[in-house]
Amino acid sequence: MTLQEFCKEFEGILKSGDQGWMDRGRDLVGRLAADSGWFGEVLERIILDPGASDQKPSIWPNEIAVYRCPEFTLLAYLWQERQADIIHDHGSWGIIGAMKGPILERKYDRLDDGGRESYAELKETVALTLQKGQTTSVLPLDEGIHRMENLGTGIGITTNAYGKGLKRGFIRFFDPESRSCWKAYPPSRLKQVLAIRVIQDVSGASGNGVLKKALEKSASPVLKKEIESVLNSEK
Repeated sequence: MTLQEFCKEFEGILKSGDQGWMDRGRDLVGRLAADSGWFGEVLERIILDPGASDQKPSIWPNEIAVYRCPEFTLLAYLWQERQADIIHDHGSWGIIGAMKGPILERKYDRLDDGGRESYAELKETVALTLQKGQTTSVLPLDEGIHRMENLGTGIGITTNAYGKGLKRGFIRFFDPESRSCWKAYPPSRLKQVLAIRVIQDVSGASGNGVLKKALEKSASPVLKKEIESVLNSEK
């Protein structure tokens, strides 16, 4: 299967309205992952012409953008030996296929109601090892909390198809041992968020004025919430 064939067929599945679209989509992603010859061209562009490969800064440094359209985004992840990500949720549904494994997925249920900021109780519910061509899926928010890990001694690869995002501007990371969670932002947004959180410590009253000015100018609901949180903490 070529990448072009996959994208055309996958987009058709999403537009079909078929109730079984997730199963059909998983089958298609599995076929794409099993026949990974197409991925060489993606890697070639990154090596020889990285500026033309549509790569954007991401929360995940091992992420490679493969294809984007209004209906879905296709990404790939390169996992170094024994590399694991942080337990996290998602802003959309996702289908993940193993191109080179074995890849371990651990799924979690959230036991608390999410009412306490920075607090979360998790319970591991599934541990699934994916071999080449096998797939798993996630749903948005608390229905899609999981962690991926490369169990192999070489680089592992997954190809991930994601739907339209909820536009939260962040995902959540989780630490079950400390029963904590926190917002994770893309690099450019993270710099703004950290600056908002610390400017009062550095600039005092003038920093407070900067935040109020930014609150009037910002069009981002995420940044507005961060600014309001800092200003309200001073009251």
